[in-house]
Amino acid sequence: MPGVNTRCVSTIRIRSLAERADSPEQPLGPEVIVPEQVPLRIESHPRATVGEATLRRDEAGIWAEAVIHLDADTEYAEVIRRDHPAAAWPYLAVGIIRTLSEKGVITSGEVVAVSLVRKNIDPGLPPWEVVTDPPGECEKCGTTLEYRDRFLRRDGHWTSDKVPDAYCAHCTDDWQHLNQLCHSDLKFCGCGDPESVYELVRDLLGLFQERSDAWERDRQEHPPFGQAGSDPARGIWQQIKDLIGGGDGTYYAVLYWLDGSGMIEHGGSVGGSWLTQKGQYYLSLMRMHEWDDGPGSDEGIGLPHEGNGCGLGCRHWEASTEDWAKRELAKARKDAK
Repeated sequence: MPGVNTRCVSTIRIRSLAERADSPEQPLGPEVIVPEQVPLRIESHPRATVGEATLRRDEAGIWAEAVIHLDADTEYAEVIRRDHPAAAWPYLAVGIIRTLSEKGVITSGEVVAVSLVRKNIDPGLPPWEVVTDPPGECEKCGTTLEYRDRFLRRDGHWTSDKVPDAYCAHCTDDWQHLNQLCHSDLKFCGCGDPESVYELVRDLLGLFQERSDAWERDRQEHPPFGQAGSDPARGIWQQIKDLIGGGDGTYYAVLYWLDGSGMIEHGGSVGGSWLTQKGQYYLSLMRMHEWDDGPGSDEGIGLPHEGNGCGLGCRHWEASTEDWAKRELAKARKDAK
C-alpha cells in the first residue's frame, strides 16, 4: 500500500503444508521424526537462522507455522525485507538428516530445519529441487540411491542440469557408526596405519566366529557336549595366534583390547573368547565396507547422531546391543516419564 513503511513490520507468520524440497510429490513416511519446533532458514543461505517453525502432522502431511523475524540485524533479514517475503518466499521445505528411502519415498529420518523456498516462475524449469529418476541401487547394501545435489541453480534460476552424485544414506550411516567404533571403542587416533589395524580386527573377529561355528557343529553332531576329547577349533585357535604374531604378551594384549571394546567376551580364559552380539554385528559391517570407503575416507564422514551417541531407535545400536541392556534402558526411560 502506498505510504506504508513495510520495515515497521517485525515478524511475519506463515502457515503452510511443508514439503521436502527435493521430493515435493512424495509424502514423508510415518517414521520420520517430527519435532515440535525447528529453526527456520533461507534456502540460499542454509546456515542462517531467521526464525522458528512449529511443526504439526495430520492426514494431509506436515504443517508448519513459521515466524520470520524481519527485525533481525543480519544480512539475511535484509534479503527477506528487500524481496518481500509474502511473494518471494511462499513455500516451506523440510530439511531431513539420516534419511532412509524405500522405493523413492522417505520412510525415516529426523526433521532438523524448515527452509523458505522460492518458486521458479519459468514453467520450463523445475519449480524447486526435484528428484525424478533414482540412479539405481547401492552395490553394497541394495538401498535405492538418492542424488545428493539434485538440480543446479544458475543465475538465480533452476536448470535441468542434474548433478549425478549418487548418495547412499544407508551406507553413510554404516560408515559413521564404524567411525565411532574405531575411534571411540577401539581407540584409533588416526596416525600410523589404521587401515591395517581395521583389517586385523575384521580378520580376528572372523576367526572367532569360525571357531564358534566349529564348536557348534561339533555339538550338533555329537550332542549334548560334542565329541569327547576332540578340539574341532584347535587349528583356528592357532590361526588367531599366528595372525596376532609376537609372543604371549602381544597375544593377550590384543585379546584384552578386543574384550575391553565389547567385541568379544569370555567365561574362563580370554583365550577361549567368543563374539558378542556387538562383535557379530560389526564383523558384518566391516566385511561389507573397506577402510577407505568409510572411516578412512577423505570426505570426513563424522560421527553418527551428530556425536550425541546411540540409543533406542538406532538400527546399529538395536542390532549390536544385548537384549537385556535394551530392555533395561527401555524400562528406565518408561519409568522416567
